[in-house]
Amino acid sequence: MKKFRSTIKYTRILPRDRSESMQSVMTSSNSIQSLKDDMPLYYCDKDLFNRSPNTTTRAIRALYLATVLTILFIIAEVFGGYLANSLAIMTDAGHMLSDLASFVISIIAIKISHMKPTKRLSYGFHRAEVLGALTSVLLIWILTGVLVYLAIVRIVENDFEVDADLMLITAGIGVIFNIVMGVVLHLGKTEHSHFQQPFTNDVEQGVKDSSTSSPPIHDGNNNQSVHKHKANINVRAAFVHVLGDLVQSIGVLMAAVIVKSTHWRLADPICTFFFSVLVLITTATVLRDAVLVLMEAAPRHVDIDALHADLCSIEGVRDVHSLRVWSLTMDKTAISVHLDTEKDCDSNHVVHEANERLRIRHGIKYITVQVQCVCSRSVSQYTLLSLPASNVDKPIAENVDEHIDI
Repeated sequence: MKKFRSTIKYTRILPRDRSESMQSVMTSSNSIQSLKDDMPLYYCDKDLFNRSPNTTTRAIRALYLATVLTILFIIAEVFGGYLANSLAIMTDAGHMLSDLASFVISIIAIKISHMKPTKRLSYGFHRAEVLGALTSVLLIWILTGVLVYLAIVRIVENDFEVDADLMLITAGIGVIFNIVMGVVLHLGKTEHSHFQQPFTNDVEQGVKDSSTSSPPIHDGNNNQSVHKHKANINVRAAFVHVLGDLVQSIGVLMAAVIVKSTHWRLADPICTFFFSVLVLITTATVLRDAVLVLMEAAPRHVDIDALHADLCSIEGVRDVHSLRVWSLTMDKTAISVHLDTEKDCDSNHVVHEANERLRIRHGIKYITVQVQCVCSRSVSQYTLLSLPASNVDKPIAENVDEHIDI
């Protein structure tokens, strides 16, 4: 009987809570009509899936040129290594072959990443670049492992001859070639990894700071604006590969000098072994960044604590929760957050201010902000606990009459 009486009292209180919630929703909706002209509604951004044409064109051209140069040099190294019977030169040629494959994969990945989103892939194909970089790194690791095995076999058997003169000429050409390749690919990339640098930004230049927002933060060089940077992980992966090739070509050149001057043939496989390990180390950073993106890790340039404090400082915001920041690609960051606001707070103003701060101060492009008024939360869970003890002893008919009157 007591449970039934409590239920009757519970139903009496609910209409008052519901009316307050509806009044809050209507107040928030009506406030949209009084918005200023300079405060747009944030529904979507048509430019989210558009890349900078200059950045994309630069990356594609660099990879195309690198592909052509690599094909020409692979042909030269294969013949030179075969005639000189140098495993070190063949190792370099094999390394260049893996680089050629990585260039082709990178070009295909960049092309795919520009495809428009679908119903199933709502974020588009941006991560095709990351998958391409990951594939190219794994490919070079496999090939390097094979070459290390061959070097070990040569060291154990110690039964081979090397043409030191031809090896020296081919290695010298390789050094020059890799320097040219490094310059070409360096022009095709604009920044380092977000996971390596303390701060890099991907801010749209068209977004302006509102009157209530703080000015954009300055970079380490005290520049007066936040610069726009976009790195292509595939170009960076190719650049790292070429750096590894350059170091390896220098090593082959040194080995050729040693073989020619001392006739110590083991310098060839030892050089192959040493610089193959170095190649694995230099490509580890690209692999790490690709894995972090696929694991949806927050990039290091986003300070989560500072971001949380920045959102909490917005006028009318009571609490910030369900904060999630992740990387879609190396140059695209997404965020999802819930903001609890005051009863009389203009929700659209909060959304506008949050978008401005997240874009301008923190360089986040994909933003989802959910605003919810704390007053709209149902207090029915506290109703039974707040009933006076005398109400429990009232007759059932009295409670029923009260329910009917409502």
